[in-house]
Amino acid sequence: MVSYYYLALLPLLYSIRNSLPLAWTARVFYIIHTRSIASTPSLHPLIPKALSYFLPKLFPPRPKKGITTVVKPYQVLSCLPPPNSSIFNLTSISKHVASIDECDMNMHLSNSSYPKNFDFARLHFAYSILTRGLLEASKRDKAWIALGGTSFRFLKEIPLGSSYQVEVRVWTWDSKWVCE
Repeated sequence: MVSYYYLALLPLLYSIRNSLPLAWTARVFYIIHTRSIASTPSLHPLIPKALSYFLPKLFPPRPKKGITTVVKPYQVLSCLPPPNSSIFNLTSISKHVASIDECDMNMHLSNSSYPKNFDFARLHFAYSILTRGLLEASKRDKAWIALGGTSFRFLKEIPLGSSYQVEVRVWTWDSKWVCE
């Protein structure tokens, strides 16, 4: 029989779930894998998408001997969406709640919690816009998302237990970060 002491600890454990060891890493990989599975075409209508995603990884095709390919940066950019005005109109909104592990001694959201939550919002935004292109580029060319620069604008304090949202937008877009 479970004692009431352990049942009382459940709300506390739930409130500090993002501070547990490897929680940040687990949340990042969860976003990447759910986006990867969602964007994978099904091998057959009767085969689930998750199985279609993992089967080629379990049984990869054999590489042909003597054939090597060199990938240039412009080939990576060909997978990504063109830098037109429509990409600047896209906004991703991530909603959060100021929990006890993210607040400081003044009982409002700590300034160090913003970058942590911004990482997830930025990753979700990148994979929602660049899903097919980024996945193809990362498989073929070992491409990744580089952190160019971030800025935070603190409008008001966020007290413990209140909800807030993080908005992510693209401000600039060019080939400056693509190099050999």
